[in-house]
Amino acid sequence: MTQAGGPAAINGFLYQILHHIEWIASVRLEGADQEVKNALLVLEPRNGGDAQSEAPGQYLVEQYKTRANGTWALTDVETILRDLRKAVPSSLPANAHYRFVTDGRSGKLKAFKDFLDALKSVKGPDYLNNDEKRKFRSGLTVTDREFFDRIVTETRSGDPQQKAKERAVVFHLLSHFKMEFCVTSSNLIEKIEGILCPYVADLHDERGVRERLVGLLMDRLSKGEIQLNSTDLGSLLREADLNIERLRNLRRLPETMAELSQARLGRIGYQREKDVREVPDWPEEKPVLLITGESGAGKTWQLGKYLEECAESRRAVTLVGAKTAEDILTWAARDIWQEGLGETSEKSLLAVSNFLRELAPNTPIPLLTVAVDDIQEVYVARDLIRRDW
Repeated sequence: MTQAGGPAAINGFLYQILHHIEWIASVRLEGADQEVKNALLVLEPRNGGDAQSEAPGQYLVEQYKTRANGTWALTDVETILRDLRKAVPSSLPANAHYRFVTDGRSGKLKAFKDFLDALKSVKGPDYLNNDEKRKFRSGLTVTDREFFDRIVTETRSGDPQQKAKERAVVFHLLSHFKMEFCVTSSNLIEKIEGILCPYVADLHDERGVRERLVGLLMDRLSKGEIQLNSTDLGSLLREADLNIERLRNLRRLPETMAELSQARLGRIGYQREKDVREVPDWPEEKPVLLITGESGAGKTWQLGKYLEECAESRRAVTLVGAKTAEDILTWAARDIWQEGLGETSEKSLLAVSNFLRELAPNTPIPLLTVAVDDIQEVYVARDLIRRDW
């Protein structure tokens, strides 16, 4: 991999890096669990393309080039095909995709695009039209079959296949070839940061995380080809301070919090099978429910009854027993942020609430119910109610 050549070469390298980050984020953060377990990304591969991805049911190769203010001609595309041809496996997988991605614009490629459409509608090169001619570019007016044979010749590398085999290889390549133009760095950055957003340590730190990933990848790629399996991808993302398990933990949050609350209820003696009373009525328009009474009246069990109902309804709830409003909110924040979502940092309950709104904007209100047992002083309850959380 060459990094020399001035600003143009540097821009091209950064353009590739952004694509690599998009792949890593998409495969490891957005991919289905089974795909992630078996995914392998190869960046700057030695055998063609700028990136390769292998997963069950998928083989993808991409080539990236920058030409922000320019167009791509047919001769340029032939050069791209020569490189991509090196990445075609001998098995010619039916699920393969070979893509050329650039920030430049399409030049005079209509005849080539029409040729690709025609090629994808036949079952082999011998079925291509050999009667009518197209003008592919100045000085090149040939039939589709003649043009195909020309591509076979033009894309040969230092390791040519046998003639019969190389026609099959090129036909396979062209059958699965796609071009994407005007894919700018700003497009990539927006997409990458959108993927990273649910996993960053602090809201709106997507840019900082993306820049850390750029640095980490540049360091690794300075040594040439790198291969990243699921474990490698996870390690790289964690090194950039991403919590790759967060959304999975978020989906399980109601169950996790229910288990935590039930364990605490058990420690204070609550026995659901012996509680025959109705669930306390809590009007939706009221943000606070007060359960009052003399000592021994069963306030804790009423609280337990409500917590059980929350668990059955998959509403996130936590039971705390601190003595001050500050300690109550701190305890509740730790419960959901650390115990529930598996984080290691500290956040206020308000910050946790803001994070949850970003992570799951469609989650019904309330995002979290905080149950507080054994408040002895009225001023503590009053202080808690007045807090913005």
